[in-house]
Amino acid sequence: MDSLPIGDYALLSDCRSAALVSRDGSVDWLCFPRFDAPSVFCRLLDPAGGRFAIRPAGEFRASRRYVDQTMVLETTFTTAGGTAVLTDALALGRNDRGHDLGTGSPGLLLRQLVCTSGEIDAEVSYAPRPEYGLIHPFLIPVPGGLAARGGERNWDYRYTWVRDASLTMGALWVAACPNEASKFFTFLADAAASQLQDGADLQIMFGIGGDRDLSERELPHLAGWWGSRPVRVGNGAWRQRQLDVYGELLGAAQLLVDQLGELDPVTQQFLTAAADTAASRWREKDQGIWEIRGEPRDFLYSKLMCWVALDRAIALAGRLGAEDRVDGWATARGEIRAAILERGWNERAGAFTRAFGSEDLDAAALMLAITGFLPGDDPRMKATIDATAQRLTDQRGLVYRYRAPDGLAGEEGTFLLCTFWLAQAQALAGQVEAATATFERAVAAINDVGLLAEEVDPASGEMIGNFPQAFSHIGLINAAWAITQARQLTSG
Repeated sequence: MDSLPIGDYALLSDCRSAALVSRDGSVDWLCFPRFDAPSVFCRLLDPAGGRFAIRPAGEFRASRRYVDQTMVLETTFTTAGGTAVLTDALALGRNDRGHDLGTGSPGLLLRQLVCTSGEIDAEVSYAPRPEYGLIHPFLIPVPGGLAARGGERNWDYRYTWVRDASLTMGALWVAACPNEASKFFTFLADAAASQLQDGADLQIMFGIGGDRDLSERELPHLAGWWGSRPVRVGNGAWRQRQLDVYGELLGAAQLLVDQLGELDPVTQQFLTAAADTAASRWREKDQGIWEIRGEPRDFLYSKLMCWVALDRAIALAGRLGAEDRVDGWATARGEIRAAILERGWNERAGAFTRAFGSEDLDAAALMLAITGFLPGDDPRMKATIDATAQRLTDQRGLVYRYRAPDGLAGEEGTFLLCTFWLAQAQALAGQVEAATATFERAVAAINDVGLLAEEVDPASGEMIGNFPQAFSHIGLINAAWAITQARQLTSG
């Protein structure tokens, strides 16, 4: 396999679809017209998967940057004979501006190579392979170019997770960019409201267009990135029960309440039903935040986020028109709190652990402080933070999400999100210098254009897993904010 390190890629997007471009000018992934659509180029997953490469012939050096806070990528090639600049972008609509970016995207990849000094011979390889490499179109010359006719831990994450999207909205609030809030909640209410009204669990993920059936299948003709097989599309986790989604959803709603304005009746009913479901089902077992493909368990994080759902719903009751439910929600919130404090703590582990009755550490327990369930300087919270830093990290100080067996073959890397969680929790505990050091270890993984993957390989230090990963960038924003706030408190 001639796969490149995942951190070698830069991202192009038109807010509807995405491309990954290597440092040497090869588009090795592109899906049109949506993020979750079949690929046009997928050399990232197989040498025969198709690509669009533009690069100098012979030896060269490459540097790159995004142009002035845009997603227009400039790659500068320098050879012995000259210099050339390759400009790449996915086109936006003619009048797309501000928060309407992407609404009129035409689905066009734009590439331009300009020689800026001397002379350069260029090599162009255009090999589209639609439908994940299954279609080999016939190419014919046209004026000015060409035209076309005609491991086990690999999961497809090109969908809208309720959890991830809710946490993204929270990070956008921290970054002073909350204006998408009302559109987001309208999307979820339209996609999912009927499920809760019918007494079903809230589906944890949807297609980009609100699609519900995300059935998983394998693509055996693709070798996988660095031979990681099988390559899957769709995601079987769409059928899982994950009770934490109610907390992330209502947490984002409470944080963004000022941007939401007056809630329409459908959104009111949707959020109220989410709180009611958390109140009635928090005792039940689920697959948890990490989507364990095994027997359901009493995961601590799931219980915690049901507590968050009710805590935030009580604060929102007036906006939801649900004042009559506050007493019931408060009773359930108190029951969850008592259960977590009694059954979530493990004396032998000296920490809050992965699930009720378990001695296994899990980075998600750090969210007890981050959500405000416990103060960061609570003795049991500090013990959990210290245990995570000491016993759930690799030699670089990056954090694993857990180390217990999960029923899947192979090893996984450390999780950048979990490392940023540790930094955030340390800041909330008043451990500002430790938080800063943890934060710096995590951001050291960032690539030359500011992108992070999901994981870091403990042996090589290279980024692996989903790329680019929203969770990692969310963690960076929130940890940086917490450290800044903690420094202001100590200096004030």
